[in-house]
Amino acid sequence: MKIHTPTLTRLLLAPAALFLLSTQADTFIPLVDMVSAGSDSWSWGGARIKESNKGLEVKESNRDGGYGDVFFSNRLPILPRGHFKVKANPKSGAYTLQLMGFQGEEAIANYDLLKGADTHEAHSLSLADLKISSHVDSILLKFWVVDAEKASTEIEILQYGVSIPGDDAPERGSWKTAEGWQTDNASVSPSELGIKVTVGEEKNHGAVVWTNAFTQTDGQWLLYLPEVTNTTLKLTLPAFQKDGSYLESVNTDLSLKTGWNVVDLSQLTWPEGAVSFQPKLWIENAAGSVTLGEWILIP
Repeated sequence: MKIHTPTLTRLLLAPAALFLLSTQADTFIPLVDMVSAGSDSWSWGGARIKESNKGLEVKESNRDGGYGDVFFSNRLPILPRGHFKVKANPKSGAYTLQLMGFQGEEAIANYDLLKGADTHEAHSLSLADLKISSHVDSILLKFWVVDAEKASTEIEILQYGVSIPGDDAPERGSWKTAEGWQTDNASVSPSELGIKVTVGEEKNHGAVVWTNAFTQTDGQWLLYLPEVTNTTLKLTLPAFQKDGSYLESVNTDLSLKTGWNVVDLSQLTWPEGAVSFQPKLWIENAAGSVTLGEWILIP
């Protein structure tokens, strides 16, 4: 991603504006768009959701009246610098955004992300402000319509992603070809969603390595997996010195899942002299497969 930097000429012509020109606004990178995902990606509670002219409309259908909820069916990961962008138009009553925190499959906490919003305006909401428990490893977003009989709100924007400080330029890429992959009892093939990896017939597991090294051992690496089928996934990171020689593999202790996965590079124990890594994915079960979509490397 290219971050605009003021030219030397501009700085010389406008020295008084030096600070304004050189300070870049944070960059928001949306990872999950819950409006463009469509109403089929939502589940009903005490409200219903359907497509509308500007996005999605949520209407209360609670027998008790006055409030109701829908929730985004896919759980979201806890992202470093995680942010929500929302713009919604309350037609009747107000709306509330709530996060349900999970540890594994158990719901253990609730957090109010935005409460009782009754005006048509945009909001930028930081996950860090909620002080989410370290035991929470995923979140479920609930959208409530409240404070009126037949309360309703039209959602125009509802995105979850990361906010990057202006002076940090993340790298972003995707996998579209089989080039660059090294396999062990596995095969790779391009698909509409990315690169599909399937286990071979020789053993009940396989592995693939992306041989183009990432030159970073701190910050975060975000990995998107559109599909994971009949398998459990483990990730190790073979580490290398500046001259390209192999040091050792670093275990991430992560079980990767469908959707966005967060690898906090700064929390891993790297061997001395490590400056780069190659991701190695281990796939269990001969009937298992995984599709690798895209990645983001955050400084």
